[in-house]
Amino acid sequence: MPCETRKILFVLMISFCILCISYTGARAAPNIKFEQTSFDFGKVIQGQTVTHIFEFQNIGDETLTIKNVRAG
Repeated sequence: MPCETRKILFVLMISFCILCISYTGARAAPNIKFEQTSFDFGKVIQGQTVTHIFEFQNIGDETLTIKNVRAG
């Protein structure tokens, strides 16, 4: 096989590999980002109601669906 043909085949193989890698790595998905992930209420008097708002945003490429939310 001539040297020039080998170079062309090599370049085509490398291009195909790069295309495959970039295609599999570029999947669209939701991605949640929280401003803060925890909050310390400190000492709370029994019976006192306390609240805190956790702000977040979807920085992904797809719709973010939140299901089965539970306090812990």
